[in-house]
Amino acid sequence: MSTAIIVDAACDLPVDFCEKNDIHVIPLGVVFGDKNYFDSRDPETTRTFYNNYSHYRARDVYSLPPSVDVIAEFLQNYIVTHYDQAILMCLNSKRSNIYKYAVRAGKEIIDGIKASKDKNNRLKVLRIIDTQTLFTGQALLAYEAHRFVNVIQNVDTKELYEVLRVMSANVQVYTVPNDLYYIRSRASLRGDKAIGTWSYALGKSFDMKPIIKTQRDETQRIGWGKGFDDAVTRLFKMVSKAIDKGLMINAVMISYAGNTRDIMDMKSFGALQKHAEKEGIRICLSMMSTAAGVNVGPGAMSIAYCA
Repeated sequence: MSTAIIVDAACDLPVDFCEKNDIHVIPLGVVFGDKNYFDSRDPETTRTFYNNYSHYRARDVYSLPPSVDVIAEFLQNYIVTHYDQAILMCLNSKRSNIYKYAVRAGKEIIDGIKASKDKNNRLKVLRIIDTQTLFTGQALLAYEAHRFVNVIQNVDTKELYEVLRVMSANVQVYTVPNDLYYIRSRASLRGDKAIGTWSYALGKSFDMKPIIKTQRDETQRIGWGKGFDDAVTRLFKMVSKAIDKGLMINAVMISYAGNTRDIMDMKSFGALQKHAEKEGIRICLSMMSTAAGVNVGPGAMSIAYCA
């Protein structure tokens, strides 16, 4: 029995991992200035976006969830005739309408299959999950779903759904923004107060970069670094300690809103990677999706683990 894993384009899994392991990506709309396009995690398109990103203000850049019709067409073209069952993993429903639209599209597809006599339609089960997390957090759950499907033949997607729901509550996502003005402007659009007026003034005056934690529906600032590199180094050390205590998923996801070489060249990244490998933990580094970058700004880094 073949099982499809589907994510939306906000999921920060490395593109080569998705391609190698046949993980399907539903595109999202991105608008910046007078330009708009569909983001399907194409590396060149993402790189071009970041190269031009800094010219736009926070309120001029935003992402759009795929419509019900777009999701239904995607499922029909790539899933219905190719797989027996599928699990679609969506960005936190409190942050986006993707999950709501996916549920409607999924019902439309399954109802259509039941009414059709087309023998080419293989799909019998479609499960749609609100991951209750975002970006690198989504990537972590998708990584585990892939591992689960590979290890267990004829996997029960209902069981997988329940496992992912339990794990999602324990996924911790940390972000270090590089442009405080940008992320504060974006946060104000959502009513998020993780960076208030005092914090913003402190950060701008002394080049302090906040470390922001998101777990389920709660976002809070948990610390500062003296500049971006120091904040990232502090965060990597914290992740190393979490690895020592034990993780529920044997991977750590990292994404960066820019050239990933900037992160790879950091000594603290090398130290984290070396420590993780010794403990049997995989480090996955990717260019941040444009959907994520729209919210946290150019030059930001995100990291997620499950503990």
